[in-house]
Amino acid sequence: MTGLQWNYDVLRNYYASRKLNPIIQHLLQACPGSCVWGIGGHSVVLKVAPGIAAKRDDVIFFELLENGTLHQQLTFVNSPKPIFRWMYQLSLAVAALEPIGYAHGDLNPRNVVFDSEDTLRLIDFDHSLQAGGKVDVGDEPYVRYHNDPSHYGWAGPATEQFALGSLFWYMTRGSELYSELSGFDRVNTLIARKFPSLDLQDPVNRIISNCWEEKYVSVAELVTDLEVILGEEEVIEGRHETINQEEKKIICEKYYREVMALVTAREKNELNQHDA
Repeated sequence: MTGLQWNYDVLRNYYASRKLNPIIQHLLQACPGSCVWGIGGHSVVLKVAPGIAAKRDDVIFFELLENGTLHQQLTFVNSPKPIFRWMYQLSLAVAALEPIGYAHGDLNPRNVVFDSEDTLRLIDFDHSLQAGGKVDVGDEPYVRYHNDPSHYGWAGPATEQFALGSLFWYMTRGSELYSELSGFDRVNTLIARKFPSLDLQDPVNRIISNCWEEKYVSVAELVTDLEVILGEEEVIEGRHETINQEEKKIICEKYYREVMALVTAREKNELNQHDA
């Protein structure tokens, strides 16, 4: 998918009254011909010059995922979509965090992206939190207020599967849950736990309903349900290798340690600059 592809001069003019993120400014100025794919909290930088990553120890470079976000796929792409496979891949990604005691915490269509082969990837772990922590970010209908209006519940299988249910609805219907309602009405409808009437004889509808009603003890249990209901051979089409739970845990722990090391280094650097 094509994005904005704005160079530094265009981006600077757009943000004339605001200060650019210094990292983005540095990248664009250091790399002639570089540009950003989008603007906002999750801009993508293209054509980064070799070796620039070595200039900072608090910048992580990820591959450009060419086929955009879930929202873009459902809005702009008219070709047939492997919805069942996407449901399975997304559930696997979320379930992989459970063995290390974490939840993604911000599941929504902007954080679900696709590579050139339409394989689903889950991104944006900056709001991930330990199971049992307060979920204080999110957008309806992927979160809902509970008894305490200051947060969206306690991170864990309940909050994650609720978000997954709404994402599955979006994948299968093409429009977000209660998109026809105003923001205020949508919030109150979700607080009241009012959901569309579904034909529960349909296995996908049954999974969506189970997620909204938070019936799964874990997201791993949801994965098992998907394998049974949707047919393991059909759904696992995009899964090229079998990884047991212990291997998943090791991979996730390694990734988390690397990310936290970068965060700690950045915090120390900011503290040293402040003391100076």
